[in-house]
Amino acid sequence: NNTDKCDEMTNYARSNNGLEKDGSNINSLPEVLYIPNEVNGIRVTKLAPAMFAYNKRVKQIILPQSMAENGITENIITTIPNECFAYTIHLESVKNLENVTTVEYGSFFTSGVLEIDLPSLNTISEKAFMNSGHLKRIHLGGINTIPERCFLRCSDLQKITHNEGSKITAVGEGAFYDCDALTAVQVPAGVTAIANMTFMD
Repeated sequence: NNTDKCDEMTNYARSNNGLEKDGSNINSLPEVLYIPNEVNGIRVTKLAPAMFAYNKRVKQIILPQSMAENGITENIITTIPNECFAYTIHLESVKNLENVTTVEYGSFFTSGVLEIDLPSLNTISEKAFMNSGHLKRIHLGGINTIPERCFLRCSDLQKITHNEGSKITAVGEGAFYDCDALTAVQVPAGVTAIANMTFMD
């Protein structure tokens, strides 16, 4: 039962806006954290900005899912807010990201994530994965812009993929700066702008 596994999260439910941080000791959370569909009767549809920032314990976070009327399980979190997982140096994975459409500023800044699949992604902000030195592979869905410093100093990054038919048109300044393991990059035909220092090391 995911609710039982998430007793540590009960202090996070503050309002109908979803799951919010209230200043409790996030470093007491378990290494594998299941976030349930509801906490204290409040449906979890949002994560708070900087919710897990600086957590030094959690290794895996499993986001909530809901059962639709047709019996199909759906993921209900669509946005990873600003700095949500920033400085989570031991965090290796976040599960159930299939419906995430937006990754905001610094969401995974200096995190420990190894692989990320974001098939529904259409918007990603600056520094989203900056300094995530253990990130090896990422799928970026259907985005059309890779912003400034998005993957700066992701030194282990080896592979970036996107949805078939997606049209990346611009790559921001320093987007792949110091990505030492990224030895080859296939630039889509639709790219019309690549900023300064995009691939420098």
